[in-house]
This record gives sequence, structure tokens and C-alpha cells, in this order.
Amino acid sequence: PTVILGMILGALVFAWACEAFGIGGGIVALFLYTFSPNILAHSRLITTDIPVTLGIFASVYTLWRYVCVPSRKRLVVAGVAFGVAQLTKVTAHYLVFLAPLLLSLDALRAGFEEIGRGGDAIGGWRVKGRRLLHRQKRVIGITLILWLFGLFFLNLGFGFEGTFTPLSGYEKLWSPAFQRLAALPLLKDLPLPLPYAFVEGIDMLADHIVKGRWAFLLGEHRTWGFPHYFLVAFLVKVPSAMLVLLGISVWLFATGRVRAGNAEIFWTVPILFFFVYFSLFFHNHIGLRYILPIFPFLFVFVSRVVSYRPLPTPFGSVVSVLLLAYGGGSAAIHPHYLAFFNQLAGGPEKGWKILIDSNIDWDQDREAIDAYIEKVRPIPVYKVDRRRGMRPRSGRIA
Repeated sequence: PTVILGMILGALVFAWACEAFGIGGGIVALFLYTFSPNILAHSRLITTDIPVTLGIFASVYTLWRYVCVPSRKRLVVAGVAFGVAQLTKVTAHYLVFLAPLLLSLDALRAGFEEIGRGGDAIGGWRVKGRRLLHRQKRVIGITLILWLFGLFFLNLGFGFEGTFTPLSGYEKLWSPAFQRLAALPLLKDLPLPLPYAFVEGIDMLADHIVKGRWAFLLGEHRTWGFPHYFLVAFLVKVPSAMLVLLGISVWLFATGRVRAGNAEIFWTVPILFFFVYFSLFFHNHIGLRYILPIFPFLFVFVSRVVSYRPLPTPFGSVVSVLLLAYGGGSAAIHPHYLAFFNQLAGGPEKGWKILIDSNIDWDQDREAIDAYIEKVRPIPVYKVDRRRGMRPRSGRIA
């Protein structure tokens, strides 16, 4: 199923890039997506990283389409995408804040553009000011609709089990934050319109974040992680050609040579939002996969390079060489995509000196390792138990 979800995500990346930069942009974005070592690595694993990446991208994409051409149908589609995304991974819950932020910024952009088109008369300014205020009120209404969709699908996914259980009804609260909330007279008996298992999971995650987790970066170990962890991880786990293409795209955007209207807000804000949050406010630094949701937005953002100067210009030739290098680098690491490191890190052979954990291995090649151990015997080989004390058990998966 992860492979199928990855294919759907690729189709959406292609579609959005086509709408922004034409068929050429769509092909470039899809090429970047298809040959991304990080996408290929996680598309073959049964984890939540590709599903949440799809959920977030689909939610933002459908929301942008609604903003461009408002209609009830598009609002429902955006609401469904928003709601389904809530069932993928905790990261998708940040759409609760990201969606209204995107809507507000787009409303401000539209309002200021209208004001900038003229109208020196005081009456004209007042009318435009009222329109700007009306847009912000509309943002509130759309946000509430999205939240209702999210609430419904979240409860539906959990079978409405334990919905409306107050904090006082939980056997144990793990995190200090939830314990403080449960101690407030006004909140402890307040029915929560959320599934029991969902609230319990958020509580455990909050406790996990407070306690921190062992992390490794550049030969150093820390319990609370590193503020620059994801910056370093991005610079060494993303192909060098992609980094150059990203730099060119930022230049094209910053200088105004190639822009895509309000879509720029819906690409850049999610990238900055998740990158800054996971760098500064999240301490579970065990893999680049936590910021995997920014990659589809990056691919669409970078696809603008095809709209500047096509072949046979020198610029087009440089872009073509970079794309070929990008695809070649990805093919060279096949099938060990998870262990990819670019030239800045010294390649896969030296990447372990910079990053470990899910940046290199998720125990997905256990059978291959066991086969290798049997092959090299009787040379002493030490096996690592990655199960961390947990054993399989029967029961429901919440």
C-alpha cells in the first residue's frame, strides 16, 4: 500500500507543477520526485512517513485549488483531504494551524494587491479595507469547516470509540501538560470530542517530547537533540544536484524572474513551517524522515527552472546536466536508497560519521544481514537487537 500511496503522491506533484509551470514543469517535478533517494527509500517501507507526506501535500494542494476557484465542490474536496490526513500521522495534525495560516496570508496578499492597484480617495480606501476584513472573516469560516471535517474523519477512523471522554475519565495521564489540564476544575470534566485512544496517544507523545530522546549528529550524542540537526541532515542526505537546483530556484523566485502567483505561499510556508518546527521545537532527532513532508513542495518549487530559459541556452544545458546527475546519483545507490549520502558527506561509505538511526537503516534488511553473517562465519560477528525490549503481542491496532 505504501508504494501505491507513493504513486498517488507523485501524480499530485506532477499535477500541481503542471498547473504552475506547464507540462515541462510537471515533468521536471515528477522526475525529481521519482528519482529522490529519500522518497524511494520510504516508499518501499511500511511506515507512516509516505502516508503523512501524501496527506499534507494533498490537503494543501486541494486548499490552494479552492482558493483559486472557490466552489462548494472544491471546499468539500479540501475538507475530505484535510480530514483523511488526520488519520496518517501526528505530523498531519499541524495542518490545524497551517491551513488557517495559509488562508490568512493569501487573503492578506489579495487585499494588499487590491489596495496597491490605486484608490487615493478616502472612500476607496475604506471600501478596500472592509473587503480585507471580509476576507479574514471568510478565512475563519473556511477554517472552521476544515476543522469540522478533520474532527469527523478523526472520530470515524477510530470508530468513535471513547469520544467525549473527559480528562478525568482516563486511567493515567503521562505528560505534565495533560496532568496540569486535568487539574483545572473547568477542564477536567469537560467532554472531549476526540477518540479515547487518540487523546491517549497525544498525551504519550507530549510526554515523550518533554523527556527527549537520544540523538546522534557529527559524532556527538545528546538527549535533547540538535537545533541544526535537520539542516545538516538536509545538506548531506539530499543529492548535491538537487541542492544546486534549489539554489537556482530560490534565485529565480527572489529576483522575480519566475513566479507562480499565490501558489508560492502554499509551497514556501509549509516548507518553512515544518523545517523550523522540527528544528527548534521538536527533540526527537532520529531521521530526516520527520521533514519528508516538505519534499513534494520542494520538487514543485524547483520545477520552475524549466520556465526560465529552455534548451539550447547555456542555462538550459546546465539544468539538463544537473537533472542527469541527479538521476544518475539515485540509480548508483540502488537498492540501498535509505543509506544515501551526497558528496558533501563523503558518500554512503562515510555518512555514518554524520548521521545514524533511520537515516541509514530501519532493520528492513534483516534477512540480508543474517545471510551475510552466515556467509562470513566462523569470523565473530555481533548482531544487534533493534527491538528495544518490545515483543509482538496480539490485540487491536489503534
